[in-house]
Amino acid sequence: MTTPPIPSDVRAQAVDWLVELQSELADDDLRRRWRLWHDADPAHAQAWARVEAFGDKLQSLQPDIAHATLDGARSEQRRTALKTLAMLMGVGGAAWLAGEEAPWREWSADHRTRVGERAVLMLDDGTRVRMNADTALNIRYTASARMLQLLRGEILVTTAHEPAFEGVAARPFSVDTAEGSARALGTHFQVRRLDGRSVVSVLAGAVEIRPAGGGAAVRLGAGRQAGFTSAGVGPVAAVDDAIAAWIDGMLVAQDMPLPEFLAALNRYRPGHLRCAPSAARLTVSGTYPLADSDKVLDTLQTTLPVKVDRYTRYWVSVGLKK
Repeated sequence: MTTPPIPSDVRAQAVDWLVELQSELADDDLRRRWRLWHDADPAHAQAWARVEAFGDKLQSLQPDIAHATLDGARSEQRRTALKTLAMLMGVGGAAWLAGEEAPWREWSADHRTRVGERAVLMLDDGTRVRMNADTALNIRYTASARMLQLLRGEILVTTAHEPAFEGVAARPFSVDTAEGSARALGTHFQVRRLDGRSVVSVLAGAVEIRPAGGGAAVRLGAGRQAGFTSAGVGPVAAVDDAIAAWIDGMLVAQDMPLPEFLAALNRYRPGHLRCAPSAARLTVSGTYPLADSDKVLDTLQTTLPVKVDRYTRYWVSVGLKK
């Protein structure tokens, strides 16, 4: 029987736990939280077993490597630390970490937000980039192109106009993901990448999507959005008015499946927020403040037939009331 692949986010969590447990900041509370994570899902145990398989090589991980990652150090410091981590894990570990979805690529990004954290970047050309929680982004500006590489998460971009100068054409601007490229045509737009799929939502101007696999390009005008994979672009639809509500610290749902709602909320709170299979068919509607996820969970109990079981601050399950 073939073992199912380990989801990319679970692999990221396993390596994240590795780095934290190897650091000088590790304490009994951290180890307790790791055990709760480990036991919460068979996929977690499978991912951790992959990490443990590297055996004695893990013991050679130096505290300064862990600190470079934990402290959120940027550019070369964190990139060097993570390359060293892959090297210490040997050929098998390096291959696991080096995949397109591998967590070390996200950790070594030029800019990264953690769970519950948002950020605003002002680029040299005047472009403004808002980063949602749990987002990793590289900036690749060259003499001929302006490109953002979105590895994970969600960004809202307001591009700056760059005029031609002395006969030299203006540099094109794009946001690239593993699934393809979204080229801006003077615009205000959002790109979200999660679980191997990208979605572009255009608020002003226009964006041209080009799938990485060579499928037909699709142009989106203002008020339109579409998801895409490397194989092609999905159906074009109207942009939800609340698509960028996270900018104002809100989560807006309209008949959103409960598992999807909890996954979105989990980006703003530490630990594991689980939807029990018994409640998976429920939907959520309303406007919820991201700053107080516990209050949101309490509200769900008053508006839906669900019970929130808080095993710890870091392990919460939402299921049907019995």
